[in-house]
Amino acid sequence: MNDLGQVTGAAQIATGDYHAFRWTASGGMQDLGTLGGTGSYGYAINALGQVTGLAGTASGDTDAFRWTASGGMQDLGTLGGTYSIGFAINVLGQVAGFADTTAGAEHAFRWTASGGMQDLGTLPGGTNSYGLAINALGQVAGYADIAGGAEHAFRWTASGGMQDLGTLGGTNSYPENASTFNDLGQVAGSAQIATGTTHGLPGATHAFRWSP
Repeated sequence: MNDLGQVTGAAQIATGDYHAFRWTASGGMQDLGTLGGTGSYGYAINALGQVTGLAGTASGDTDAFRWTASGGMQDLGTLGGTYSIGFAINVLGQVAGFADTTAGAEHAFRWTASGGMQDLGTLPGGTNSYGLAINALGQVAGYADIAGGAEHAFRWTASGGMQDLGTLGGTNSYPENASTFNDLGQVAGSAQIATGTTHGLPGATHAFRWSP
């Protein structure tokens, strides 16, 4: 939901498939359609009422999309593979998410109208990365694996690339969702600490705030 009270998500249609929707107080629930396939899901909506998510294509692939009132549903493409997912959209209409590559890995991306889908890479020694949030500066937050298989939160900037945000002494760390990354570049999430347990399992998890 955005600051205007507009909502996105997915709803079942008469065929049994699910379609992304945008709901507004004045217009109710609006079917956003698909990319030529049978289904779509809305995952995020910005302050302008633009939506991102995923939708089926005519060829059977699943691609990230950006929907606008003036342009409808736009296919954002992939990173050479067969699927992509848009998880967050900022006030500039830029989208963050992840997509599979020609090598079969999953990489975080940032999509812009001028540059298309940009592969944000991975952390050193890792294979996969996932973009979960994008702020008004076009910076992306998410998580990525590192050598050894642990997963660390990251912040990506155009000038500095992908930065490992570390942990609280434990193994893994994650930003929570698209709303936990602000325009100051601060990230909120959860991370394992060095000792303790969570629900009786090794590796207690604590909330964190990371700032530049």
